[in-house]
Amino acid sequence: MDDLKNFCCQNKNCPKHGVRGEENIRVRARYGTKNTRLLYCTYCKETFSERRGTVFFNSSLPDDTIVSIHEHVAEGNGMRQCC
Repeated sequence: MDDLKNFCCQNKNCPKHGVRGEENIRVRARYGTKNTRLLYCTYCKETFSERRGTVFFNSSLPDDTIVSIHEHVAEGNGMRQCC
């Protein structure tokens, strides 16, 4: 089962916008070569990518590169050093 407690609705007109852990987010589908999840708010019926609202939205980077970037930034290093 997908862990969706860290996601929130991205629709600014939704009363649940920005509120995490409300259990109103579901997986509607998966798309793309990376099998990215298309999420769905059961409250306002809006769909959005799991990467929407992040710096990796519309990114063509492989997932392992994204994880590497996160690890390097968390260690205080720049992104150029990891890729």
